[in-house]
Amino acid sequence: MQNAHRRPTPRHRILVVDDHHDSRTVARIVLEHEGLEVVEAEDGIEGVQKALELAPDVVLMDIVLPEIDGLHAARQIRSHPHTGAMRIVALTAIVREGIVEEALIAGCNAFLPKPYHIATLRHVVAAQIAAAHGSAIKTVLHDFVTYARASIRYRATKGQYHQI
Repeated sequence: MQNAHRRPTPRHRILVVDDHHDSRTVARIVLEHEGLEVVEAEDGIEGVQKALELAPDVVLMDIVLPEIDGLHAARQIRSHPHTGAMRIVALTAIVREGIVEEALIAGCNAFLPKPYHIATLRHVVAAQIAAAHGSAIKTVLHDFVTYARASIRYRATKGQYHQI
């Protein structure tokens, strides 16, 4: 009966956008075990629609997707003014120079290479939830510094280094 007086805590919502069913399923099982609400999308267009409709705390966005890729989807999500607190984590098995910086410049807040350890997924999602609900000024400053560093590295790798 002690629990009857507790206020219900809101469940944080995570959107998993990945065209591989198995990848979505693993993420869903792990995150639901952590007490999170998980919604799935299987392509970039559906991911953008669900992100705008449901306003999840965190979007786990695969980069290689049918219809539109994850970076284009992240840019579309970021083009809407009410998505500022939404955190986007880019996921990919692509291994090439500049991919992390491209993801951050596209509007992603973090990058998680595939395959990932379950503990790493938990940690990244928890950190992004904390950032989504933390101090707005601290989060904006952290995101700005991350973006600026990524932009400098990206330009340097393209031979177009411009100090910001």
